[in-house]
Amino acid sequence: MRRAGVGERVRFVQGDVLTADFSTASVVTVYLLPQLIGDLQPRFLATLKPGTRIVSHAFRMAGWRPDASETLRLSEPHPGQGDESMLYLWIVPADVRGIWAGDGVRVRIEQNYQDVEIEGASGAMLNGPDISWQSPRGGFRGRVQGARMVGEWTADDGDSRALTLRRAR
Repeated sequence: MRRAGVGERVRFVQGDVLTADFSTASVVTVYLLPQLIGDLQPRFLATLKPGTRIVSHAFRMAGWRPDASETLRLSEPHPGQGDESMLYLWIVPADVRGIWAGDGVRVRIEQNYQDVEIEGASGAMLNGPDISWQSPRGGFRGRVQGARMVGEWTADDGDSRALTLRRAR
């Protein structure tokens, strides 16, 4: 860690993973069996800030598509694992499910972890607190800040303006 220049930013905590407070973490690494990961999954979403990264070795989280995955070749085989190791990365998404409105714009968002569908729009993307989409009238690119989305609306004629949407429900 010192060699990578992150020694002052890393903290290891020993204790019960099911009761540990990891709400201030910016990265959480887990090497746990699927049952324990499943027990932690709701806590990850409830307590970690949008944008927090979760890295898991070997096991995935049920129902939550990883944002990235990588297969690493091991220098020598590991018992029961062979010569490869899988790593998965998830980025905690902001909670955007619901209706958002402001300044003549109203959108309904459905959400399954980082996958979002916005009524009447295409190309919707959610990455931690960052959100964007395109609609026939224009596009939005912004950031979720609790019950507000703050960003820029660009109409299809190219005109741009600041736009703040508030969670209506």
